[in-house]
Amino acid sequence: MPQSEVVVVETADMMELELARNLLQEEGIPFRVESGAASSLLTVTLGQQFGGFHQLLVPADLEERALLALERAWPEPRESDGGPQRK
Repeated sequence: MPQSEVVVVETADMMELELARNLLQEEGIPFRVESGAASSLLTVTLGQQFGGFHQLLVPADLEERALLALERAWPEPRESDGGPQRK
């Protein structure tokens, strides 16, 4: 039976996604990236960097450890300024 996963970061910014991926990798936390497609108009208007919305998923039993690792980069949730949204 597959292990359940939880979303720990959602972002449209590839640089923020890479930072989060690197932090989890340094901690030895397995993760998976799921990317949603944006409309072609959005991609053309904003460029490839903002061509979709990305979710970073970790095993549910590692959620707390992953969120603590991400806390070092983003001490406060940044939903209001468009930054990555931690779950």
